Amino acid sequence: METKPSRCVALVAVGTYLSLLCGGCLSNEYVISKSELARLAYLPPSQRGAHVHVVQELGSRDEWPVDNRDAVPAQAYADEFVLYDQPADLAAAENLDVLSLLDTGPTGTAHGRPRSRPSSWPRGLPGARGGNPNFVNGWDIIEASSPKGGGSLDDLAVVAIVAVAVAVLAAAGLAVTEGIRYDGFVQLHPEQPVYLKERGGARPVPLAALGPEDVVASQEAVVRDDEDWGLRFAHRRPLDRRGFAFKVDLGSLESLCACYSAVGFASNIQFGYFPHHRVGLLASLTLGGGTSALEHTFQRHSASFETQVFPLNWWRLDLGGFGHGGMQVANDEFGERDGPAFGGGVLLELALTTRLALTGRWDYTTARTSPEIHGWAGTSTFTAGLAIY
Repeated sequence: METKPSRCVALVAVGTYLSLLCGGCLSNEYVISKSELARLAYLPPSQRGAHVHVVQELGSRDEWPVDNRDAVPAQAYADEFVLYDQPADLAAAENLDVLSLLDTGPTGTAHGRPRSRPSSWPRGLPGARGGNPNFVNGWDIIEASSPKGGGSLDDLAVVAIVAVAVAVLAAAGLAVTEGIRYDGFVQLHPEQPVYLKERGGARPVPLAALGPEDVVASQEAVVRDDEDWGLRFAHRRPLDRRGFAFKVDLGSLESLCACYSAVGFASNIQFGYFPHHRVGLLASLTLGGGTSALEHTFQRHSASFETQVFPLNWWRLDLGGFGHGGMQVANDEFGERDGPAFGGGVLLELALTTRLALTGRWDYTTARTSPEIHGWAGTSTFTAGLAIY
């Protein structure tokens, strides 16, 4: 028994370290997919930067992003950058240094293309070199980051507490990285360099010079928010559940049966996959316990597979339901019992970003874990937490 405290400390320390590894830093690089590159390559050069879908990478950054303020109307690109659709006129205007669009902005040569002065962003909203430490991804906040780089009843309780602590820390780390990284639309200057990822490495090409042959030879492209004109952030994509999902919530538990009732704490830890935005399958671990009215400790832990469906949507709110089946373990003054468990309930999600949502859920589970022989007991939980997609 003397070694238990040290074991608990070791489990918490290791769990905390592993959970923090789930986080990361938000990078200065944003990925443009191959399909998006193909779409851009067939647009007139003047309009390519008006609406570009990007996904921010996880990594590191050396400089603060260029603060270009809000996005401008798409028509501004057709009006202000029309010369990029006429290469001969553009070259002549640059040679004579008389472009009507010339204004303050980055200086120098853009990747081997000589020019005396580059043109600015659409008139009235010029881009500025240098960064604003309070401007990240279109949000007026400082970028959040995570660091880089007595018997079986007591043992089961320790494992449950550590599992919940690790899951909560992991969810927090993922929320400030995967949850808030930018996945949406930006505006780019026609001469903003995009780095085409090819077999030989990354090759920079001005957006206006992008051709179909460049798309064929590349896998994807990267653009940087702290380089040259930077990015204008337009809007994020709405919540998209497709792909892997990780959910953690906390709340209250009530255990009821013909001869026993108790109220305590509950947590759901879930990991799974959504093949469709509104339908997903998750492995679920429900951990709960507390003290009964007779001052006896009790535990209710379940492992199950769960199907979630979100058929209703209004604004940022999604209303859905779920059903699950698995096994439950009950442990209290009557001893340890286990048996099959089935249940379901109601889900509510409030979208915060493309990959992050607040969740609320009510669940009722019935399991053959009653103190009575072959009896069934009900467990009701109300919980709230985070969903990271």
